[in-house]
Amino acid sequence: MTLPTNCANACGNLRLIWAGQEFAVNASIGISALAGTAGNIADALYHADSACYEAKKKGRNQIHVYSYLARQCPALPIFNC
Repeated sequence: MTLPTNCANACGNLRLIWAGQEFAVNASIGISALAGTAGNIADALYHADSACYEAKKKGRNQIHVYSYLARQCPALPIFNC
C-alpha cells in the first residue's frame, strides 16, 4: 500500500490558504482491482467509488480497498487499510 499511503500523506501535508485562512487538505482513497472479479471498467469504477465512500466513513486520509470477498462476507475485515 505504499503508493496510496504516500498520496494520502502528501495530501495531509498540504495547506490551502484562502481569504487569509489556512485549511488542511485531506484525501480519501478507494481502490478496486481491474482484473479478476471486476468484470469490466464500469464495475471497477463503481467498486472504487464504493471503496472511496468507505474510506471517507473511516475519517481523514484513509484508504479502503474494495474486496469481492469482503462484499460477500462483510464480517471478514480483510483488505482494509
